[in-house]
Amino acid sequence: MNSTFNVSRITKNVLVMEFKRGKDVMEINRSSTDLSVWEALLEPLDFFTKNKDFLDIICFSSNDEDQQLWVGWCESKIRMLFKVLDDMKGITVRPLPDAFKNPTPAPGRFEHHFFLAITGEDKVDLGDAVKFFKTKVDDYTLKREGMDIEIQHLKRSMLPDFVFPDERRPLKSLKKKERKKTSSKRKAPAGSPGVDESRGNAAPPKKPALEKQASQEVEGDGALSQREIEKSPPRQHDIS
Repeated sequence: MNSTFNVSRITKNVLVMEFKRGKDVMEINRSSTDLSVWEALLEPLDFFTKNKDFLDIICFSSNDEDQQLWVGWCESKIRMLFKVLDDMKGITVRPLPDAFKNPTPAPGRFEHHFFLAITGEDKVDLGDAVKFFKTKVDDYTLKREGMDIEIQHLKRSMLPDFVFPDERRPLKSLKKKERKKTSSKRKAPAGSPGVDESRGNAAPPKKPALEKQASQEVEGDGALSQREIEKSPPRQHDIS
């Protein structure tokens, strides 16, 4: 049996990094007899909080029986996607060998998610790699109606809750969302009264100009005389 059949350069790099991390942990704690050393060595991977960009591979079907067959087939073909991405310049891919079942899919839909973390250049076209992978997946001879696959790019803030332990997002992500909500509430909408858009802050309220007033008095000959109050000159704003 060839144990290297499913090992690509991507997965080899992951193995080497983990071996190095384990070596560093044990060397630092060489003389320690504390069991916490093993906890540090075997700590879970902080995959979703360490990375910012992900490919979300969604395998879905219309019933549970078909899904068991379909998700196994899709998982077996992900290594082909690794191979194509590994040949691309400007990006680094980190796979996660876990399938996440969506506990609340759309009615009549059963789905599992696989995630790849992607780092590197901001603008990289993955279209050809995705099309190649989908073509290989669609070659399934037992494929039935309702079996399909979707691939989407997600930022960390867009990840579904079920990928986090107990569906609890990290506190850092929660605080960031709360700060955005608070700042959006405090920020006055453009064009609202008292906002000087040229300065980006609140401008002092303008004093109302004195309205023109007229008082009419009836004189003996029936003619009308008027008294006017002149308008105060408008206030000039310094926009320099």
